[in-house]
Amino acid sequence: MTSTPFAERSSSLILDAIGNLYHVTQVARATAARPIAPLGRLMKYSDGVRHDELPDLSSRAAAHFLAARSGLNAALPDADNAPLAGFLFANPSGGRIFVRAGDPVVRRRFSAAHELGHFLLHFPIVLREAEECGRAGEAQFVEALPPSLVGDGEETSSGRVLPSQNCNGSQGNDKPVSALPSLEKMEREADSFAAELLMPQDVVFELADRYRAHLSDADLVWRLAGEMLVSRAAMRLRLRHLNLLREGVASLN
Repeated sequence: MTSTPFAERSSSLILDAIGNLYHVTQVARATAARPIAPLGRLMKYSDGVRHDELPDLSSRAAAHFLAARSGLNAALPDADNAPLAGFLFANPSGGRIFVRAGDPVVRRRFSAAHELGHFLLHFPIVLREAEECGRAGEAQFVEALPPSLVGDGEETSSGRVLPSQNCNGSQGNDKPVSALPSLEKMEREADSFAAELLMPQDVVFELADRYRAHLSDADLVWRLAGEMLVSRAAMRLRLRHLNLLREGVASLN
């Protein structure tokens, strides 16, 4: 079996984060009978994070929204008008997740889940490190998620994470030492979080067992993507990661 992002060390952290999210919100999990993950309710009842949709999402649009309509003090000196699919700003006052309103619902759901993964997995590390050196008020985590290059969305994203500096010392070339994973690994972890949240492994296995006896791989991807309200590209990758495809599916777009 080949290694996948979800099979890495981060898998237990992701499962724990999702389990805690459901415990805190008291929202019922998705099942094979009701396979659409209740992302809207999870976001509504999550502690410390809010979710909004903006028609022309960019880091500058998010900064303007934060300045005008929230209590978050956003320091975003590099904000610009480049279009984005998702955006996260978090500081000790809480977090704000934005997605682009014009995107298809499956893209908006994955973008929001990806940013929620960053908020639950990575921002606590930034906050803890800032607290340890008496700079908790300066903790800040920003992530900008560009539009997908694939028509109906990808499971693998290529966001730009801008965590705040910390005071745990330096390592060569004055590079800050941090418990944060590498930027690449943070992106993989956020994608794996979104995949497991929107396409829980147990639900995918049960649905795949139910349908694949009489469906081709391509039709199975279509069926499960529709039932779980995710893109075909995301479902195709999820099934591949779980070794549930019997034949190659080159393209479904």
